[in-house]
Amino acid sequence: MKLILGCTLLLLVTLCFGQSHEYISQDSLTIDGTLKLYTGKGSLMKFLGKAPLIKEVVPECDHEEEYGEGVKFFTYAKGGLIYLVYKDRAEFWELDLANNPKRFIQYKGHMISNSTTLSQLRVMFPKAYKEYIKQKSEVIRLRFGANYDDLLLLEIIKGRVSKVYYWTPC
Repeated sequence: MKLILGCTLLLLVTLCFGQSHEYISQDSLTIDGTLKLYTGKGSLMKFLGKAPLIKEVVPECDHEEEYGEGVKFFTYAKGGLIYLVYKDRAEFWELDLANNPKRFIQYKGHMISNSTTLSQLRVMFPKAYKEYIKQKSEVIRLRFGANYDDLLLLEIIKGRVSKVYYWTPC
């Protein structure tokens, strides 16, 4: 009984005080206040217009099954924004903020752009900021939930957000 009580107490303390992840909602993120991270191909094309760079790609491990069934995958790139497109779906891959000063990501009333500073990120994402400082990292890591390993990475160069990436493990 003491062992079960001790393990339960340790688990509760770890959950309350040991959590270093910052959780965000994918549905609360938009590109330029409009485009969702996951959207349809039509919505992406309406937002971007015709992309000057469309390239067929072999998807990473998270799309192996569909690729094996003959589904074609493409990247659409325009204005520093890259999406993976397949079937009628479009998934966010990357946003280059350093070279596209008019672009931004909106999250719960906050705008993340190439002028967003570390002090602003500290207010927006306090847990992720603490982990960034602790690890002396080059990116701030934001998780999409306790049950997800996928991350939104904010690359920091010279104290400002430079790029935003979607990352998923294999």
